Formats: sequence, C-alpha cells, structure tokens
Amino acid sequence: MVEEKIRILFLGDTQHPNSQNWISGLEKYGNFSVTSWSLPWPSGIPGKIKRVGTFLLAPVIVRKLIKKEKPAIVIGYRLTSYGFIAALSGHKKIVLAAQANSDIYSPLNITIVSTWLKKLLATYAIKKAAIIHAWSEIMAANIYALGAPPGKVLVMHRGIDLELFTVPKQTSIHKLNIIVTRALFPEYKHDVIIHAVKKAIDKGVPVELKIIGTGVEESSLRKLIANLNIESQVKFYGRINNENLVNELKESNVYVSMPITEGVSASLIEAMACFCIPVVSDIPPNRLWIDDKGNGYLIPLDDVETLASTFLEIWNKKDSFGKILEENRKLVERKCSQRTNISEFRKQYFNLINTN
Repeated sequence: MVEEKIRILFLGDTQHPNSQNWISGLEKYGNFSVTSWSLPWPSGIPGKIKRVGTFLLAPVIVRKLIKKEKPAIVIGYRLTSYGFIAALSGHKKIVLAAQANSDIYSPLNITIVSTWLKKLLATYAIKKAAIIHAWSEIMAANIYALGAPPGKVLVMHRGIDLELFTVPKQTSIHKLNIIVTRALFPEYKHDVIIHAVKKAIDKGVPVELKIIGTGVEESSLRKLIANLNIESQVKFYGRINNENLVNELKESNVYVSMPITEGVSASLIEAMACFCIPVVSDIPPNRLWIDDKGNGYLIPLDDVETLASTFLEIWNKKDSFGKILEENRKLVERKCSQRTNISEFRKQYFNLINTN
C-alpha cells in the first residue's frame, strides 16, 4: 500500500534558490506533497507596489488557498514576511523559518521604525508558530530574545542535496577559478571582490572570476569591471539551475562571499561540498564554519587589500589544500546532509500533526 503524502503549503519567495532547494528536499527526502505560494517578485517600482498590495491582501488569499488545498502544515519562510502571513492564516499547525538576522535587523538603510515594526511582526508570528526552524544557534538566540520558548525551536540547517552537490576533487590548480554565487545586491559587496581580483591580477595571479546570480547591482558592476579593464577575466552567468551550478563549481577552486550580514549560507556549504577553498567575510555566522587559515579564510568587512593578499597566498600555496578540502566535505556531510536533516524535520512535523 502506497503511503499517502502529507500536504504542506509553503509560503515563501519560490523564485529564490533557498526556497526551491527546501521545497525539493521536502518532496524528495520527506515524501511530502508541497503546494507553494509567493508574493510577486519586486521588479522595479511597479513590481514593488504590486508586492506591497498583495502583501496586504495575503491573509485573505492564503485563507482561501488553505480551504482549497487543506494542508496539514503551513510553512512560512522568514519571520516578518511569509511567517507573519502564515500566522494570520488561521491555520493551527504553523511552522516558521528564520532565514537570518536580517529578518529583524535590516543590513542597509536601517531605521528605528523599520526595526520596531519587524520586531512586532516577528513576535506575533512566533506566538502563533508551533515549530520555528533556526539554521544555527546564532539565529536561535535572536528568536529566543523575541520570546520564543526553546521547546518551539529546532536548531538544524535544512541541508543541501549531497547526491547533487558532489564533484571530483581537483588534484592541481592552474589558475584561480573564483566563483561567487550570491545575488547582485549591495549587501553582498561584489565590488569589493572585483577590486581585490584586479589587485591580485596586478600582482601576477592568474584569475578567472565567475559571477552567478542577478540583481540591481549588475549594471554598476559591469561598468566597474570595464573601468578596471578586466572584462576578459570576469564572466556573468545570470541565474542558473542547480545542475548547472554544480558544473560551474566543478570547474572552480575558490569560493568567495563578502556579505555584511548572513544566516547559515547554503552557498558556502555547497561550495565546501564541492571542494572549493572558502574565502568569506569575517562575521559570526561564517565563523561557525570557517577557522581562519585553517579550513578557509575570514576577511574583515570591506578589506580589499586583505582579500587580494589572500588570493595571492592561495596561489602560492595552491597545491597544499587537499586534506583541508576533504575535511570540509566531511564537515558538510556530518552537519548538512539534506537526506538526514529533512528526515528529522519529518519526525517533528508528524509529531505536530498528531498533536491536538
């Protein structure tokens, strides 16, 4: 007899890889049937206006969707947006996920009013939730500070699909094939990376930079690359699917990410799983994974000189990273197997469903 799949309504930006990967994991390793709903993607001023308007109507829209789909569980991804919408849905089995500190504290253009409003929305969502996912203890601490009882909080990353994110380890490095897989938004500091690449090239380091993703910064970043005269060393790939991402990681040997704020970066974990040398900004969430000059490099925020010097150091030590990269892969397998972690989610969800 075939087991009937449990229905889940997933509220989140399904255009985003994080949502896509979680949904696919729930379906593949949790054997759930997932229906998703998203706000319109905020493309330009009209798109932003439409998104705000839909957000105001979202509780009514989602209630109708719940009545139609009859999900056993509603998942809201991010506390102050889809988590708040889930909390207003009237469903009794609400699961939330806190993506990062930016759920509460905006990394850019922060105001007292916006922070107060975010805290208000998050606190309400937390009260309505039965389970709250926190990808790390750092994120859990912020949830506890907003009044979440520890019994509600499951501290565990959703994991990555290790059946997909696996490539042969490269035995030697002939140039620095640097890959960046973050959206092209100001908080990810692609300009810092580009300036550091230019300085590394000037120091004689052979570099190829791949920029994967889309966002509002693309035009200005292309102009910067042209002004620095490094267009032949930099390539934009736009948004790509996971299969193509794995192929690009396979051809890369250095992963770089310089955000000013972070959760637990799935992009970093994917790169570590694919034997790339991690070079990331020195902020608390990245320190959970990277020991500076141990299994990777931590770079002070906005420090172009240190980042360029790190590229030179990696080039000079290019054939000595084999054991480190193998240990990084083992670390990911131990902590972030999607098969293992989604199986634990499934147990928690079934306990919730069977609770009156």
